[in-house]
Amino acid sequence: MTTADLAGLAAQSSAPDEVRDVVLAGTLDTLGVMLFAAATDPQLAELRAAHTRVTGLGGECTVAGVAGSWPADTAALWNGAAAHWLDFDDTNYRGLLHPGAPIVPAVLALAEHLDSPGATVERALIAGYEVGARVGAALGESTYDRGFHITSVAGVIGGAAACSVLLGLDAEQTDSAIGLAASQAAGSMQYLESGALNKRLHPGIAARGAVGSAVLAGAGMPGAKRALEGRWGLLHAYAESPDPSHLTAGLGTDWYAAATRLKPYPSCRFTHAAIDAVLDLKPDPHGDEPIEVQLSERGLPIVGEATELKLRPSSVVDAQFSVYYQVAAATVFGDVGPQAYARLDDPRLLAVASRVRVRASGDLQGLAAVVSTGGRTVRFDVPADEAEEGDIRGVADQKFRRLAAGILDDASSDALVAGIAGLSSLPSVRPLVGMLKGNRGS
Repeated sequence: MTTADLAGLAAQSSAPDEVRDVVLAGTLDTLGVMLFAAATDPQLAELRAAHTRVTGLGGECTVAGVAGSWPADTAALWNGAAAHWLDFDDTNYRGLLHPGAPIVPAVLALAEHLDSPGATVERALIAGYEVGARVGAALGESTYDRGFHITSVAGVIGGAAACSVLLGLDAEQTDSAIGLAASQAAGSMQYLESGALNKRLHPGIAARGAVGSAVLAGAGMPGAKRALEGRWGLLHAYAESPDPSHLTAGLGTDWYAAATRLKPYPSCRFTHAAIDAVLDLKPDPHGDEPIEVQLSERGLPIVGEATELKLRPSSVVDAQFSVYYQVAAATVFGDVGPQAYARLDDPRLLAVASRVRVRASGDLQGLAAVVSTGGRTVRFDVPADEAEEGDIRGVADQKFRRLAAGILDDASSDALVAGIAGLSSLPSVRPLVGMLKGNRGS
């Protein structure tokens, strides 16, 4: 009865303060990324406008960075897309997913529609992060081998559980919401072969599906029982070697949500340890010495294969999934931020990328990388920001303010940071979510 057990957790969740801190940091981080992408990326704005011309406005819900109001499911779609648009969203390393991108937009859209109090929203976010991370862990790495994106596959389940909390559903109804959401779990990894933008839509599609699943379950529509672990359930359909024990092991005491970290670089997580190593090594951007990179056998096919689109990216998605490009950007700029994608054909970047040699090492696991150049070698078994706990709330605060600058005035940024920190005391989240429309330069 693992699906039902998870549903019970979502309906009656409470968590230690350290888990709450991590989830609220992830929430603030998600808001900053949503704002920056929605307000600054013209391609996202064009696609959103084209979609709106067909579907229309209406409803009470906010899409970050723009004026107007949308229905809850549409707001969840576009906020979810914006949260993942830059590949700058939070990462849960136990669940192998970006939890904030599908879960936070679903929760905020439905909470704004319902005029939910902050305490309920906080509880929903914690439940969503925990359920999403546990489902991702139960799926495991073999889900990627089958060509599915865990963020959207597990994210729609976590989002449905979270939205069930907002609606006040009991365990049986939440079980139905998860059952309905499991039929909407999707996200093809085929984008890797062409740098396609459908990857960026995955969390938005999951967020929209999460809202609809919970609403329908609350209206009395039954969802499949044992939707995760059953004979034809999600785990067996989407993974070669699932481990259902992750769904319930230590439930309520071992919090998978706590394993969430914030991205310092807007690129695939499998490139981050290599970026960290390059920033330590500081290769000469004008030199000709080779830069040798070793990745795990899991990371190599995702970011390290020597294909034309990774050696000479033709889109930002290509560059975000190319360790060649990321190593070059870290070498040339001394950092990797959104500005690193301003000119993909920069001859300085292409020259350094041509010096990068990548291979897999059986000695490395997961996100690890080893970089060698000029007779020196640096190894990171995990990205630097995961090596120590640190002040995740402080990191989220700084990153949010950096991304929101130019979109929100200082008073609004202060209010949003304070509002998320004190979420449980807010009588309504509507004013807080409404501030995400932006008020500077509009």
